[in-house]
Amino acid sequence: MALEIYDYISGSFSLLLIGLAIFSSLNVLLKFHKTKRLEFLYFGISIIVLVEPWLPGVISFIFALFNNGNGILLPIYLFLGSFLYPLGIGAWVQVFTSLVYIKKKKYVLILAIILGALFEIYFLYLLFTDYTLIGILKGEIDVEYRLTMLVIQFLVLIYVLITGIKIAIETLKFEGREFKIKGRLMIIGFALLAIGATLDATISYTHEMLVITRSLVMMSMILLYCGFFMPNWMKKLLKIL
Repeated sequence: MALEIYDYISGSFSLLLIGLAIFSSLNVLLKFHKTKRLEFLYFGISIIVLVEPWLPGVISFIFALFNNGNGILLPIYLFLGSFLYPLGIGAWVQVFTSLVYIKKKKYVLILAIILGALFEIYFLYLLFTDYTLIGILKGEIDVEYRLTMLVIQFLVLIYVLITGIKIAIETLKFEGREFKIKGRLMIIGFALLAIGATLDATISYTHEMLVITRSLVMMSMILLYCGFFMPNWMKKLLKIL
């Protein structure tokens, strides 16, 4: 089956998004290699898992280009798009509790592990019994998730949004122009991520909306990277301005 225009737009923008995430993650992991600070390692993992839902779309798009327009099988798509959620949440909990709730880190992490294990059990049960209860194909390289998975994804997104803004607020409390700008970039970045990801999962059914939603997510990735790890070019620009 030939790919439609929607498939090309979806695949291309997902490829850009994954590429941006990999670039950001590698830069963060390089900081971990230099500093040996574990929060850099966990944040690098979080970035990759954060864009996991778009990863199978990229793989399916590339596969379809060389397979007469046919993407990867739906069960494989669903597995690649959701299985690592608990790992990402666990890594993000490590980042959040290392920066904010240090004393409660153990309890928050235990709760995250329990919830992650319950999710994996439920997800794998559906995957091996009736995977259409997780999601169905939309076009050749995209998936429309069912209500249960949408609720889980929404709750994860809300958690990341609340904890991310909490980190941003704490950053704003530090003295210095650089910290103020980093905090604001984080707030805008997390807000754009929440808006873009929500729209992408619910109403990105037209070419225009697809471009808008994926662009919002990519912009959020750039802002969050600059907010957490302000690059040297931005620091130089701040000195000039």
